[in-house]
Amino acid sequence: MIFKIQVIVALRDYGSSLSELRIRKPREASIDITLGQKNSLWGSPADTTIIYDEVEDNFFDKNGDFNYQYTGVEATAVFFEIESGYVLEDLNVRDPNIQNNVYLSEFSNSKNSRLIYAFFLQPGQILNLQGKKVSDQYIKGQILAYPDDIRLRAILLDRSKLNLTTSYSPESLLSANEFATYLKMHIRTFQNKLSKGEILGPKKIAGANRWLFSDILIWVSTLSKT
Repeated sequence: MIFKIQVIVALRDYGSSLSELRIRKPREASIDITLGQKNSLWGSPADTTIIYDEVEDNFFDKNGDFNYQYTGVEATAVFFEIESGYVLEDLNVRDPNIQNNVYLSEFSNSKNSRLIYAFFLQPGQILNLQGKKVSDQYIKGQILAYPDDIRLRAILLDRSKLNLTTSYSPESLLSANEFATYLKMHIRTFQNKLSKGEILGPKKIAGANRWLFSDILIWVSTLSKT
């Protein structure tokens, strides 16, 4: 998914504090969010200008709740980066026209994998985010404890959509997340096995790790014979 932007707002959660970085591009730039940080998300080309960089304490209250608002003066990408092991429950975006996506950043060190919520604003659009940061295990536990809770069932439904089986042609190029899903393996487990050489190695395509599906099929077939 590719978006045209002029300003990047990066919100990075480090647990006890949150850093906010705003970058202005010298011209309108394309951002392919599927490439994540390997697409030089935070500051390429070199003549980008940092217009705001500050650490904000107490962004989340003691219950993990937060409220954040940003108005897009120019075409803007807002990246809300959440520390590993957590998600945003009950995340509300008031303007349905604001485009958004969620993906896991790809790092060689799986301990640093982080969930990123990406929002794309046109000039004049207001991004108003309200929600709660909770442990991924907490949501799973709540679903088991309250199976008839409509709100929790909605969360479960959204997650089930991510687990749908996808058909690939032999020429398809898979990302690390897609390869891990195909193996029915958590991304952190996948990255750990990859670093140990236990997973088929990737090809570098435009600076990103990708796997040719026909190679994956051959690799899987060799595993079944051993």
